[in-house]
Amino acid sequence: MKCFCGEGEMKSWDRLDLWHCVSCGHSMHQTLHENPYKTDDGLADHFAELDSTPESDMLCSIRLGTLQTAGKLSGSIVDLGCSVGSFVRHAQHSGYNAVGFDCSPKAVQIARENGLLVDLVHLESLNGEIQGVDCITLFDVIEHISDPVALLQHVSGALNDGGIIVLSTPDASGLASDSFEDWRHYKPGEHIHYFTEASLRSCLELSGYSVLSVTGTEDRVRKYVGRSRNIMTATARVKS
Repeated sequence: MKCFCGEGEMKSWDRLDLWHCVSCGHSMHQTLHENPYKTDDGLADHFAELDSTPESDMLCSIRLGTLQTAGKLSGSIVDLGCSVGSFVRHAQHSGYNAVGFDCSPKAVQIARENGLLVDLVHLESLNGEIQGVDCITLFDVIEHISDPVALLQHVSGALNDGGIIVLSTPDASGLASDSFEDWRHYKPGEHIHYFTEASLRSCLELSGYSVLSVTGTEDRVRKYVGRSRNIMTATARVKS
Protein backbone atom coordinates (compact mmCIF):
# COMPACT_ATOMS: atom_id res chain seq x y z
CA MET A 1 0.00 0.00 0.00
CA LYS A 2 1.35 3.41 -1.02
CA CYS A 3 1.18 6.46 1.22
CA PHE A 4 0.11 10.01 0.26
CA CYS A 5 3.76 11.02 0.16
CA GLY A 6 4.50 8.53 -2.62
CA GLU A 7 7.90 7.80 -1.12
CA GLY A 8 7.30 4.81 1.11
CA GLU A 9 5.23 1.69 1.62
CA MET A 10 2.77 1.47 4.49
CA LYS A 11 4.03 -1.06 7.02
CA SER A 12 1.74 -2.93 9.39
CA TRP A 13 1.57 -2.08 13.08
CA ASP A 14 -0.63 -5.11 13.79
CA ARG A 15 -0.95 -4.58 17.54
CA LEU A 16 -2.53 -1.18 16.92
CA ASP A 17 -4.49 -2.18 13.79
CA LEU A 18 -2.56 0.48 11.85
CA TRP A 19 -0.73 0.91 8.57
CA HIS A 20 2.25 3.21 9.10
CA CYS A 21 4.46 5.01 6.57
CA VAL A 22 8.11 4.91 7.57
CA SER A 23 8.84 7.84 5.26
CA CYS A 24 6.39 10.59 6.33
CA GLY A 25 4.98 9.05 9.53
CA HIS A 26 1.35 8.87 8.38
CA SER A 27 -0.80 6.16 9.96
CA MET A 28 -4.25 4.81 9.17
CA HIS A 29 -6.42 2.06 10.59
CA GLN A 30 -6.48 -1.26 8.82
CA THR A 31 -10.07 -1.93 9.94
CA LEU A 32 -12.68 0.67 9.00
CA HIS A 33 -15.75 1.00 11.21
CA GLU A 34 -19.32 1.83 10.24
CA ASN A 35 -19.67 5.15 12.09
CA PRO A 36 -16.36 7.04 12.30
CA TYR A 37 -18.25 10.35 12.49
CA LYS A 38 -19.74 9.85 15.96
CA THR A 39 -23.24 11.06 15.09
CA ASP A 40 -24.80 9.99 18.40
CA ASP A 41 -26.97 12.48 20.29
CA GLY A 42 -24.74 12.39 23.38
CA LEU A 43 -21.79 13.84 21.51
CA ALA A 44 -23.91 16.62 20.02
CA ASP A 45 -25.12 17.54 23.51
CA HIS A 46 -21.50 17.50 24.70
CA PHE A 47 -20.45 19.94 21.97
CA ALA A 48 -23.45 22.13 22.77
CA GLU A 49 -22.21 22.37 26.37
CA LEU A 50 -18.73 23.31 25.13
CA ASP A 51 -20.09 25.89 22.70
CA SER A 52 -19.50 28.94 24.92
CA THR A 53 -16.50 27.76 26.93
CA PRO A 54 -13.20 29.72 26.90
CA GLU A 55 -11.54 26.97 24.84
CA SER A 56 -14.27 26.97 22.19
CA ASP A 57 -14.25 30.76 21.95
CA MET A 58 -10.46 30.87 21.72
CA LEU A 59 -10.29 28.13 19.07
CA CYS A 60 -12.89 29.92 16.95
CA SER A 61 -10.95 33.18 17.28
CA ILE A 62 -7.72 31.43 16.27
CA ARG A 63 -9.45 29.84 13.29
CA LEU A 64 -10.87 33.18 12.14
CA GLY A 65 -7.38 34.62 12.53
CA THR A 66 -6.05 31.92 10.21
CA LEU A 67 -8.52 32.98 7.51
CA GLN A 68 -7.64 36.63 7.99
CA THR A 69 -3.91 35.93 7.81
CA ALA A 70 -4.58 34.24 4.46
CA GLY A 71 -6.30 37.43 3.27
CA LYS A 72 -9.92 36.35 3.75
CA LEU A 73 -11.24 39.34 5.69
CA SER A 74 -14.80 38.89 4.40
CA GLY A 75 -16.84 36.75 2.03
CA SER A 76 -18.54 33.36 2.13
CA ILE A 77 -17.53 30.41 4.31
CA VAL A 78 -18.79 26.83 4.29
CA ASP A 79 -17.84 24.90 7.43
CA LEU A 80 -17.93 21.17 6.70
CA GLY A 81 -18.39 19.01 9.78
CA CYS A 82 -19.59 22.04 11.72
CA SER A 83 -21.18 20.10 14.62
CA VAL A 84 -23.46 22.49 16.57
CA GLY A 85 -22.15 25.47 14.60
CA SER A 86 -19.72 27.19 16.97
CA PHE A 87 -17.43 28.40 14.19
CA VAL A 88 -20.36 29.32 11.93
CA ARG A 89 -21.70 31.55 14.71
CA HIS A 90 -18.33 33.23 15.32
CA ALA A 91 -17.82 33.80 11.60
CA GLN A 92 -21.28 35.32 11.18
CA HIS A 93 -20.66 37.67 14.12
CA SER A 94 -17.42 38.74 12.41
CA GLY A 95 -19.25 39.72 9.22
CA TYR A 96 -18.78 36.61 7.08
CA ASN A 97 -21.58 34.91 5.16
CA ALA A 98 -21.18 31.57 6.92
CA VAL A 99 -23.13 28.31 6.66
CA GLY A 100 -22.38 24.79 7.82
CA PHE A 101 -22.98 21.12 7.07
CA ASP A 102 -22.85 18.17 9.44
CA CYS A 103 -23.89 14.51 9.39
CA SER A 104 -25.33 14.48 12.94
CA PRO A 105 -29.11 15.12 12.99
CA LYS A 106 -28.97 16.23 16.64
CA ALA A 107 -26.07 18.64 16.03
CA VAL A 108 -27.89 20.15 13.04
CA GLN A 109 -31.05 20.50 15.13
CA ILE A 110 -29.16 22.33 17.90
CA ALA A 111 -27.48 24.65 15.40
CA ARG A 112 -30.78 25.50 13.74
CA GLU A 113 -32.44 26.15 17.11
CA ASN A 114 -29.70 28.73 17.66
CA GLY A 115 -30.60 30.45 14.39
CA LEU A 116 -27.69 29.15 12.31
CA LEU A 117 -27.79 28.13 8.65
CA VAL A 118 -26.74 24.48 8.96
CA ASP A 119 -27.84 21.53 6.81
CA LEU A 120 -27.65 17.78 7.24
CA VAL A 121 -25.31 15.96 4.85
CA HIS A 122 -22.87 13.06 4.86
CA LEU A 123 -19.58 14.68 3.83
CA GLU A 124 -18.48 11.81 1.63
CA SER A 125 -21.80 12.04 -0.25
CA LEU A 126 -21.64 15.74 -1.14
CA ASN A 127 -23.20 16.29 -4.56
CA GLY A 128 -23.48 19.93 -5.53
CA GLU A 129 -24.67 21.24 -2.16
CA ILE A 130 -21.91 23.86 -2.09
CA GLN A 131 -20.60 26.07 -4.88
CA GLY A 132 -19.15 29.52 -5.41
CA VAL A 133 -17.61 30.04 -1.96
CA ASP A 134 -14.53 31.94 -0.83
CA CYS A 135 -13.43 29.56 1.92
CA ILE A 136 -14.13 25.97 2.93
CA THR A 137 -13.21 24.85 6.44
CA LEU A 138 -12.86 21.34 7.85
CA PHE A 139 -11.92 21.54 11.52
CA ASP A 140 -11.19 18.19 13.22
CA VAL A 141 -12.85 16.38 10.31
CA ILE A 142 -10.36 14.92 7.85
CA GLU A 143 -9.13 12.26 10.30
CA HIS A 144 -12.64 10.72 10.14
CA ILE A 145 -12.75 10.50 6.32
CA SER A 146 -11.94 7.18 4.66
CA ASP A 147 -10.69 8.82 1.44
CA PRO A 148 -9.53 12.36 2.27
CA VAL A 149 -8.00 12.92 -1.18
CA ALA A 150 -11.35 12.24 -2.89
CA LEU A 151 -13.16 14.66 -0.55
CA LEU A 152 -10.58 17.41 -0.95
CA GLN A 153 -10.60 17.04 -4.72
CA HIS A 154 -14.39 17.16 -4.78
CA VAL A 155 -14.81 20.32 -2.71
CA SER A 156 -12.07 22.16 -4.60
CA GLY A 157 -14.55 22.70 -7.43
CA ALA A 158 -16.79 24.72 -5.10
CA LEU A 159 -14.17 27.40 -4.44
CA ASN A 160 -14.19 30.75 -6.20
CA ASP A 161 -11.00 31.94 -7.92
CA GLY A 162 -8.54 32.71 -5.14
CA GLY A 163 -10.56 30.70 -2.65
CA ILE A 164 -8.87 28.79 0.15
CA ILE A 165 -9.40 25.69 2.22
CA VAL A 166 -8.53 25.64 5.92
CA LEU A 167 -8.44 22.40 7.87
CA SER A 168 -7.22 21.15 11.22
CA THR A 169 -6.33 17.68 12.44
CA PRO A 170 -4.35 16.07 15.28
CA ASP A 171 -0.59 16.12 14.72
CA ALA A 172 0.94 12.63 14.99
CA SER A 173 4.46 13.81 14.13
CA GLY A 174 7.18 11.96 16.02
CA LEU A 175 4.97 9.26 17.54
CA ALA A 176 6.38 5.73 17.66
CA SER A 177 4.36 2.52 17.91
CA ASP A 178 5.07 2.13 21.62
CA SER A 179 3.72 5.61 22.42
CA PHE A 180 0.85 5.80 19.92
CA GLU A 181 -1.61 3.89 22.07
CA ASP A 182 -1.28 6.40 24.92
CA TRP A 183 -1.79 9.43 22.65
CA ARG A 184 -5.05 11.25 23.44
CA HIS A 185 -6.04 11.35 19.76
CA TYR A 186 -5.60 7.61 19.16
CA LYS A 187 -9.28 6.68 18.76
CA PRO A 188 -9.93 3.36 16.98
CA GLY A 189 -13.44 3.27 15.57
CA GLU A 190 -13.59 7.07 15.37
CA HIS A 191 -10.38 8.29 13.74
CA ILE A 192 -9.23 6.60 10.52
CA HIS A 193 -6.18 8.69 9.62
CA TYR A 194 -3.39 10.10 11.80
CA PHE A 195 -1.58 12.86 9.92
CA THR A 196 1.88 14.29 10.39
CA GLU A 197 2.78 17.67 8.93
CA ALA A 198 4.57 15.89 6.09
CA SER A 199 1.62 13.63 5.26
CA LEU A 200 -0.90 16.47 5.52
CA ARG A 201 1.12 18.52 3.06
CA SER A 202 1.38 15.50 0.74
CA CYS A 203 -2.36 14.84 0.97
CA LEU A 204 -3.20 18.42 0.03
CA GLU A 205 -0.68 18.49 -2.82
CA LEU A 206 -1.99 15.19 -4.17
CA SER A 207 -5.53 16.61 -4.00
CA GLY A 208 -4.58 19.55 -6.23
CA TYR A 209 -3.78 22.27 -3.70
CA SER A 210 -0.79 24.50 -3.06
CA VAL A 211 -0.09 24.60 0.66
CA LEU A 212 0.16 28.14 2.03
CA SER A 213 0.92 27.27 5.65
CA VAL A 214 0.80 24.59 8.33
CA THR A 215 0.80 25.86 11.91
CA GLY A 216 0.14 24.50 15.39
CA THR A 217 -2.56 25.83 17.71
CA GLU A 218 -1.13 24.05 20.74
CA ASP A 219 0.80 26.88 22.39
CA ARG A 220 -1.83 29.52 21.73
CA VAL A 221 -4.61 27.40 23.24
CA ARG A 222 -2.48 26.41 26.25
CA LYS A 223 -1.93 30.08 27.04
CA TYR A 224 -5.65 30.63 27.55
CA VAL A 225 -7.07 27.34 28.80
CA GLY A 226 -4.09 25.66 30.46
CA ARG A 227 -3.69 22.58 28.23
CA SER A 228 -2.57 21.74 24.73
CA ARG A 229 -4.67 20.37 21.89
CA ASN A 230 -1.79 18.98 19.81
CA ILE A 231 -3.59 20.13 16.64
CA MET A 232 -2.17 21.51 13.41
CA THR A 233 -3.98 23.78 10.98
CA ALA A 234 -3.29 23.92 7.24
CA THR A 235 -4.25 26.59 4.73
CA ALA A 236 -4.18 25.84 1.01
CA ARG A 237 -5.29 27.18 -2.36
CA VAL A 238 -6.29 25.23 -5.47
CA LYS A 239 -3.36 25.02 -7.90
CA SER A 240 -3.77 27.28 -10.91
